[in-house]
Formats: sequence, C-alpha cells, structure tokens
Amino acid sequence: MIFDPPERIAIPFSRMKSLLILAIALVLVVGCAYFATHSEDQTRHSPMFVRIVCGAGVPLFAAIAITGVVRLVGSKPGLVIDRQGIDDRSNFTAIGRIDWADIRDLRTIKARWSVLVVELHDPERFARRGNVVQRILRFGALSPVVLSSNALDVHFDTMVQIIRRFRDDWKVQAKRPLSPGPPGV
Repeated sequence: MIFDPPERIAIPFSRMKSLLILAIALVLVVGCAYFATHSEDQTRHSPMFVRIVCGAGVPLFAAIAITGVVRLVGSKPGLVIDRQGIDDRSNFTAIGRIDWADIRDLRTIKARWSVLVVELHDPERFARRGNVVQRILRFGALSPVVLSSNALDVHFDTMVQIIRRFRDDWKVQAKRPLSPGPPGV
C-alpha cells in the first residue's frame, strides 16, 4: 500500500535552542556593555578599540536576543515544505519561498555542521532577495539557499528526507501527461 505524503509539513523552531541563543546573546550584550563602559581599566588593547568593538557588539547581540525572543513567543514555523516548494525562514539569510521548479538539485555537505545546499536554476534572482545585511551575509555562499536544522526542532537527516520526498513527489507529478491519451489505448 502506497501512502501519499501530506500536503504540507511545517517544522517549528526548537524552543530549547532558541532559549539557549537568547541566554548567550543576553550574556554577550551585558559583557559588551560592561567592557565598553570600563575600557579605560584594561591595558591589553587601546580603550578606543575596545569601545568600538564592544559598542558594535551590543546592538548585534541585542538583535540576536530579540530574534530569540521572537522565535520563543512566535508561532511561525522555521521551515515549511509543501507540494509547491519550500518556504525557508530558518535563519538570518533565509530567502523565503522557493518553488520546486526553481530548484536544479539538492546536495548535502557534512562538515562541522551539516547543510543542505539547494542548487537553483537562476541563483542570481534569489541572491537579490532580502535586505542589504542578508545579501552581504550570503556573499560567497555555495548557493543563496543553504538549509540547516540548527535552529529547527528536527534532526538534519529527517529534514533532508522530508525535502527529498516532497521534491521527488513533485517531479513525478510534473511528468504526468495532461490527458490520459486516446480512448482505448
């Protein structure tokens, strides 16, 4: 017996990972603020250098903390896979909606963190998505779309299996003929 896959799978953010990110970001905000205001007390680096680096660290880590809070209280999933494609909101450089027709291939890379590289037919079109910071963070990446399960409540291999199953199902559906052919054949 063959079962059809569901219409849609929504993978939420991991609450524990979001809580951990929030805690670390808050510690770093407090640490940067402390060192920025007490830069005159240290002798290893120039006080101006310490103020600049820590001054830049405060808003950066505050933004990460805010993201952690939003993920904790929000109900939006980090990744949605459906019959039309993928909707990625899993990280800072997330592209958003990608249709299966735009995807050329899927490739996994296992290193320190495993990632799923989504190779696109027209990567430049997707590379232009997002704000300036997102485009800068994607600069030099293997593809504009690189998926990881680091912030999601799913194991990496399970995420890859789900995506491949939906894509394979889409390929089969896309190759079906539009009409059943002449009668009696």
